[in-house]
Amino acid sequence: MLGYTYNLNNDAVKTRSGSGSYMTIPTGFYQTDITTAFVDLVFKYRGWSVLSEIAERSAESPIVTQADGMATGDIVNTGQAINAQIGYLFNNNVEVAGRFSSISYDNVVGKASPKQYTLGVSKYIVGHKLKVQADLTKSVLDDQDEEVMLRTGFEFHF
Repeated sequence: MLGYTYNLNNDAVKTRSGSGSYMTIPTGFYQTDITTAFVDLVFKYRGWSVLSEIAERSAESPIVTQADGMATGDIVNTGQAINAQIGYLFNNNVEVAGRFSSISYDNVVGKASPKQYTLGVSKYIVGHKLKVQADLTKSVLDDQDEEVMLRTGFEFHF
């Protein structure tokens, strides 16, 4: 399955298009056109799964300025993001997956660009109604090691 979504938020007043903080100026709200595009891919075949999401956000005027041209400090979060995963489900209902996630902010945003590398394992006990999961994630911020996280959990649906 392949999907594409395009969103144009005409005269947006929040830093993340329809969400985020309001962009205010002394006369009210700052408005700019913000576009966001998403491409999603889901492919499954004989136990293999490949999932990918790519997003890109741009703004007509990402730096919030007052009538006199002075910047307020608010900036639209523009840039690109990717989330990609590959996994394999064995016959014993154990799945192993590797995932890569990254956000690359545009230079004007002035935020560090986070990346995460994850290795996960899931055990499906009763189909998708009961499963146990664990994963190990390494976080990197602007090419500097940040932290390593171990997460465990279970899902129970009835």
